[in-house]
Amino acid sequence: MDTSLLLEKNKLNSTIPWLILLEVTIPSTPATTLYLVRNTENITYNLQTYAAFPFELDVSKQVSKGDIPTI
Repeated sequence: MDTSLLLEKNKLNSTIPWLILLEVTIPSTPATTLYLVRNTENITYNLQTYAAFPFELDVSKQVSKGDIPTI
């Protein structure tokens, strides 16, 4: 992780928002990858554009009956 990002993360207060970036790969032929950001506008990070999309993430639950876990 970039040192400046690490210092910013450890601050008690910050003027820089922390955004959740999500990379979703859909196994199709050919594979499709979606880049989403939980934000009201698109952003570019590491030369990749992430599309604004309203999503929520929940804590992953362990399953033992062969079910596929969801986020």
